Amino acid sequence: MRIVNPRRLEYARAARISSLISPQTRFCITMVRNIVGCLVYVGKGKHPPQWISELIAAQDRRLAAPTFSAEGLYLFGVRYDARWNLPAFTPMMPFDLESGR
Repeated sequence: MRIVNPRRLEYARAARISSLISPQTRFCITMVRNIVGCLVYVGKGKHPPQWISELIAAQDRRLAAPTFSAEGLYLFGVRYDARWNLPAFTPMMPFDLESGR
């Protein structure tokens, strides 16, 4: 999977594993959990897909779904701009993302 737009979320599914790629220039500790909570509500049919756009436009966290549990969510990678001259991130996934094993 390739990141085309740094502000665009990407979703993929391989075997039993779902992945949400959220490239950001900043990171809030619960940001991804908040996004996943909203996507789960849409997936369960509690809200239509356009609800996500409405939430973003409203800029009011109180309107969103509850924060999703951290259980089952994994940090896949961190990338920094080359100008910072930082070492590469070592993958920490307990399974192969492509095969789901």
